[in-house]
Amino acid sequence: MSRFYLTAQELVELLGANDAARVCAAFGGLSNVYVPRRPAADSRWARAVGLETARALAKEYGGEYIEIPMGRDLKIKALQVQALLGKGLSAPEIARRAGVTERYVRIVAAAAPQADPRQPGLFDAA
Repeated sequence: MSRFYLTAQELVELLGANDAARVCAAFGGLSNVYVPRRPAADSRWARAVGLETARALAKEYGGEYIEIPMGRDLKIKALQVQALLGKGLSAPEIARRAGVTERYVRIVAAAAPQADPRQPGLFDAA
């Protein structure tokens, strides 16, 4: 029986920021959480985070026991805000979706590395 500790970053890479936040909200801080190989629509995973998210997690960790981070730390919130910023959403909409303040959205946006407009992209034509 294998056991895996998943970091917030690993969850975000696997599921995306919004689904990772849902997993942390539902199961964060729990150890030895069994991930079924084929989650059913009425499984506790599917009820808590949705069937598609449960299946994505099962594809990677099905049949394993995992430990899930609390996710209440701001790192996962920052990752979620960054993902929503990348979609071009407004600060009020991001704040509502991520469960943070608009001020926090502005802080995360200001801290994000900005591309230098003078620097051509790696795949831009010369």
